[in-house]
Amino acid sequence: MKKLHKKSAIELERRSSTLVPRAKLPAVRRRERLNQLLMAHDLEPGRRPTFQLDDEDWVILRLIAGEGTMTNTGPALRSNAIYYLAKAPTVENLNLLTHLAQHGDDFYVRSQALVALGRTGVHLVAPLLAARLEAEERTERLAAEHALAALGQSAGVGVVRAALTEPKWREALGRVEAMITARSPGTPRRARRTKRATTTPLEHLI
Repeated sequence: MKKLHKKSAIELERRSSTLVPRAKLPAVRRRERLNQLLMAHDLEPGRRPTFQLDDEDWVILRLIAGEGTMTNTGPALRSNAIYYLAKAPTVENLNLLTHLAQHGDDFYVRSQALVALGRTGVHLVAPLLAARLEAEERTERLAAEHALAALGQSAGVGVVRAALTEPKWREALGRVEAMITARSPGTPRRARRTKRATTTPLEHLI
């Protein structure tokens, strides 16, 4: 019978850690800068910053806006990124917002994308907004109305009326026109306060 010899311990090869300076990771620093800008600033139209963004910044913003629940991106950060895409209605930004408005993770994301589309002022989004007036979730239907009101403020109420010609949208059109009137500069302050008190919480997104 052969004797069993004790095997000598195998020494595993180890790789020493390497300290990577942050200066060598420009993409990481750029992402952190955008995160800080998105979280630090108020999204109200009158106080929204107009900082300069280059093409790489917009790529990262679209990445943030499209990141789903499986990532570590917080909902506030993502929603702010969605609203910032409306500041530059490029083909890429509009395509992403359209996708999120129709196929977003949940009704909250879809509602944010609808409001952002309305704020772009691009009249071509009117049919999509009109179609979402029949969404299953009430929050999305309200978001579509607010988005149409925002679109009407910038592109003109005629664009909204042209999109809502069917009889089934008559009541929604009345509410949208009332919102546009309440938010117009010529509306008395007291009337605007009264209207704001009776509208849905989505109004602060416009």
